[in-house]
Amino acid sequence: MNLNQKQLNRIVKCLSNNDQRKILRILKDDKVFGYSDLKKLLGFNPDVSGKFAYNIRLMLNVGIIKKEKKGYFLTRVGVQLSLLLDNFEKVCMSYDISDLDADGKIMMSVNGRKL
Repeated sequence: MNLNQKQLNRIVKCLSNNDQRKILRILKDDKVFGYSDLKKLLGFNPDVSGKFAYNIRLMLNVGIIKKEKKGYFLTRVGVQLSLLLDNFEKVCMSYDISDLDADGKIMMSVNGRKL
């Protein structure tokens, strides 16, 4: 699957959605869940499907998850996105707060110049 810039943007945007991040976490490690089970694990009201259905449809459309008879699972793109999320969270947890300036921005320098 060759991604163009628009597709890549749509995939990365999923990382900004809390429900979609939860779906990534639940489905990682080759797990497969049916619609109702996945919805229940996410804590959605069983009688209301709109928001959950939207998230599932979006993730299917951008190729992060796939559905077969057994249920939903991560595609290769979804697995890579899940790994990216895990690694990013580990790095963020290890940040030294002294790297931040008064505005909460990370102070960086290259060759002695502040960026």
